[in-house]
Amino acid sequence: MIPKSSWQPIGWFLFWLTAFSIPVDLLSVHAGATPPMLSRMSMWCPGLAALFTTFQFRLPFASLGLRAPIRRFWLAGYFIPWVYAIPVYLLVWVLVPGAWDWASYVASQAGTYHIASHPDLFSAIYGIPSTLTFGVLSTVVWTLGEELGWRGFFSPRLAEYIGVTGAGLVVGLVWAFWHYPVLLGADYNAGTPPLMQSPALPSWS
Repeated sequence: MIPKSSWQPIGWFLFWLTAFSIPVDLLSVHAGATPPMLSRMSMWCPGLAALFTTFQFRLPFASLGLRAPIRRFWLAGYFIPWVYAIPVYLLVWVLVPGAWDWASYVASQAGTYHIASHPDLFSAIYGIPSTLTFGVLSTVVWTLGEELGWRGFFSPRLAEYIGVTGAGLVVGLVWAFWHYPVLLGADYNAGTPPLMQSPALPSWS
């Protein structure tokens, strides 16, 4: 087992992150898009890098911070985003013409299951509840990879050397550059001109 203060795990984490990410990024750039499966694979590249480095250096698995939170934090983690997201959506729906597009949502939900009778009702009683439950659970599974990598492994080890603020800045920059291949070479920019979105990306982390 290596000393806790060694920089080697950080270097190897970045190595594994690069090794796992390159094939996924190349396929995304080749396709000119980031299909859901490639996006999920990409989100687990940091997680795999963290797990490989943890096993490689025989670090305690508990050091990744993966443990069940207190029950009230589960509820807070689910409902707090509603508090700040719903007002934003309401403002956009009210102020931006065409932002409320229920017909498109119904078409995506009912059309997928070939529901021709009462598609609005089907979308309301199936689409919305399934998104708020199983949709959230599936998203948690995929995003767990990034949380293990960035917050569970990379951030706390950097903080040992350069403090929490410095670690936050460095992780933010690495996180941003990690996204640049699909941002510039595929469709991760969601329609925004890449050169406009690239400088702002580090602030998202």
